[in-house]
Amino acid sequence: MTDFLLNGARQGKTEAFEYRMCGETFVLSFKRPALVVSWAILNGGFRPQIAHIINHHIEANPSPPGMPPAKTLRQVVSRLGLKGTVVGMLTRADVSHFALARACDRDLLAYAITTAGCGNLACVGEPGNYIERETQAICVGTINMIVVTNYRFVHEAMLEAIEVVTEAKVKAMYEFGLRSKANGESATGTGTDCVGVAVGSDRRYHLCGKHTKRGELIGRVSLESIRTAQVLSAGGILSSVLGLAGKPWTHSSPQDQATSGLEMIEAVRKDRVSVIDDRLIVHPRPRVVEGLEQISGLINRFATEPARAE
Repeated sequence: MTDFLLNGARQGKTEAFEYRMCGETFVLSFKRPALVVSWAILNGGFRPQIAHIINHHIEANPSPPGMPPAKTLRQVVSRLGLKGTVVGMLTRADVSHFALARACDRDLLAYAITTAGCGNLACVGEPGNYIERETQAICVGTINMIVVTNYRFVHEAMLEAIEVVTEAKVKAMYEFGLRSKANGESATGTGTDCVGVAVGSDRRYHLCGKHTKRGELIGRVSLESIRTAQVLSAGGILSSVLGLAGKPWTHSSPQDQATSGLEMIEAVRKDRVSVIDDRLIVHPRPRVVEGLEQISGLINRFATEPARAE
């Protein structure tokens, strides 16, 4: 079974962790220290006894300029008063627009939390201009994914889990018709994505491929999480990203679309995007019925009206 949770709640808890928004930072705190593998800026690699994972929003022109990203994250950790070892990620995406998914099979549990931005879309193998220590680093539109399981993997299986998460991300990119900003080819992610996989202490597994139940659960939650994170970030259904609530989609300027990467989405290019007030569907109140009616009307309209030619 797969459960999907929108980002309406700024805090919550699951069987394995608690999460909350602290200003511009998403904080995930484990109930018991976890083994984590990632290529995160702060405490990346294989790290035992991790107490927290944070995903911090950073502006395009951070202040002070030129501060090393790891130092920025250490300052965030200190300011939040987090105890224990912390894995830290950075992004320009709005981290309050996270998408959390949960899947279970008997006593096996898997979770995925994703924030997604489209401003840095790239295709694997395209020319790269960044040279470490020679050019300024890029931190725009990153897709950050955190996957948590209640069972323990050997290191090899944790790496296999990262493969499954990455394949789910690429599948979602193709589903959304996202394309590289550099060459227009099908995007496989952004140039600054990060994945973190955290495992629990129950049992110990050696395999996590697509044919295994563990791999299936991780793949399902990753897909559900990133699909909805893309919707949340794109501003098509939930409008608060661009502040468009109550306005026609055409009020979104080409500059806004280019900055957020929206022009790379097929639905945007074909004018298949409408905006509704996100307050109608995010919060569990009676107005959610009105929101669902609006969504139903939009789906019916898109199903009957021809798309604009590119």
